Amino acid sequence: MTRTALVALALASLTLVACAGNDGTGGPGGTGDPTGPAPTAPTTPSADPNAPLDPVDDPVPAGIPALGAFDREKGIELPVDLSCVGRPLPVATGAASERDFHLIQLGGQDADRVADAKVEIFLDNKLTMPADATVQLKKDADPAKNGAFTTQAQPGWIAYRVSPGAGFLPIVGLDLEVPETGAVLPAVPTADKVSMMSILIAGATYEPSKGSGRAVLRAVDCAGHALVNSHIVLEIDGKLARPSKGDGIRRSYFNDTEFPSASALWTSRSGVVAFIEMPAGAKAIRAVARGIVDGQTKVLALRTIPLVADGVTTAKLFPYAMP
Repeated sequence: MTRTALVALALASLTLVACAGNDGTGGPGGTGDPTGPAPTAPTTPSADPNAPLDPVDDPVPAGIPALGAFDREKGIELPVDLSCVGRPLPVATGAASERDFHLIQLGGQDADRVADAKVEIFLDNKLTMPADATVQLKKDADPAKNGAFTTQAQPGWIAYRVSPGAGFLPIVGLDLEVPETGAVLPAVPTADKVSMMSILIAGATYEPSKGSGRAVLRAVDCAGHALVNSHIVLEIDGKLARPSKGDGIRRSYFNDTEFPSASALWTSRSGVVAFIEMPAGAKAIRAVARGIVDGQTKVLALRTIPLVADGVTTAKLFPYAMP
């Protein structure tokens, strides 16, 4: 298999698991990549300190179609469900009970277990301290026992953190879905798959800056369906971070088949966007999704995400009021 094919195969797996638990896989993209300098200050401060910054340096692109939604399981387009706007995300949808967890490779199956890892579980879906559960996994002679542990969790959404280990990078996973039944599958990114994703986004010569971070985000509506035709920006330490083709932050919207697109200017039916080279030492990072609703540009979602130095953050962008 050629290197190009290996890159494509690994990238598809990476996004599949990083954004699991939603409906949405790919869709129409734009042309061209936005370029520009490093983060710039907003020009129109808001009286509301929590309001999103004026995206003057990274606006919703001209010609973006109206917002849509896509159901991945059924493969159909749907009206966008924005009925939850402003309401808190229902983190718990049922009572907590002892649940099976299997730590797997990002992009792998249940059988692709990871051992020798420290895992922290946060039941309120944010990195409060201390963790609700901390497990140090060890390699077992029985492959079925590798990466397996049990702990209390409620149906809904939780967060987890995995420390770096041999062959894999650290990760913070927000909005990991806990299903009503079955094992919960937190995942860790292997170094080779992350490298391949970065090559597809930034080119074969790209080398990440020390301490920089990556994020893989999926924009979804209140029903969990992928938001199609949404534009997603980052605000970093109170400034708008305009992506670049050269040095600095890179943004890549993924296409219908969940590969980085060099030309897309908004989300496809996957609802997925990735950012690499988020600057080391960043204290406050917020993702903001916008789209055209009833002919008007609307803020669809705001989500605070942590920087994982030399690692990966995964999260979902819901219309719910998020941390």
